[in-house]
Amino acid sequence: MVEFALMIPVLFLVLLAIMQLGYLYGRQLDLKSATRDGARRASVSMDRTDPVLLTRRGVLDSLALTKDTDVSITVTPAPPWNHGDRVTVQTTTPHAFNIMGIAVWSGQLRAESEIRVE
Repeated sequence: MVEFALMIPVLFLVLLAIMQLGYLYGRQLDLKSATRDGARRASVSMDRTDPVLLTRRGVLDSLALTKDTDVSITVTPAPPWNHGDRVTVQTTTPHAFNIMGIAVWSGQLRAESEIRVE
């Protein structure tokens, strides 16, 4: 019983860390997927009035685990785009790795996707 009582807090902390890492990994995958969706939208939007706005909207519409206000989106180069040009979409969002309310690590999650304009 004593050994169990001593080990249960450690096991609980390890379990919380694993859960937090899983959430972090899920947010990273969500950000990468949304960045790819935005790049796909950019590849077919060259003749639209504001292709950068459509690209940003594509990224924000695809996010599931991140608030829209937390995401920074950069689209390069600036329009006008021509057939065959490469467009790069970069996204960043802040993230903090917390265990029981204590910030162990904080930083930025980043994703980048490059696509050819059709």
